Amino acid sequence: MVDPLNLPSYEFRRRTRDESEDIYDPLRDRYVRLTPEEWVRQHFVQYLIQELGVPAGLIAIEAAFRFQDQPRRADVIVHDRQGDPLLLVECKAPRVSIAQDAFDQGARYNIVLQ
Repeated sequence: MVDPLNLPSYEFRRRTRDESEDIYDPLRDRYVRLTPEEWVRQHFVQYLIQELGVPAGLIAIEAAFRFQDQPRRADVIVHDRQGDPLLLVECKAPRVSIAQDAFDQGARYNIVLQ
């Protein structure tokens, strides 16, 4: 299930429960189901923290907001110290092709978050 990524490798706490695998998310302080998308998200968050020096407190994971009266969640948002969004990250599983619909999703979220 864990595909190689174009990111540095990091050590993660993982566990198996009820025939599914979980990964510990230190920002949410809990285990979450290890999906291919979550694998990418956890690596990218660690890349932001460990390689780029982004303070963990400025990173929001699965941040909720509304778009056209529909609830949405951004995979990762990095905020500045005033709380304004600086970076929006939309994670896809490693085997998912980045097509126009994925770009459009990020663009819609960017409109809302400005």
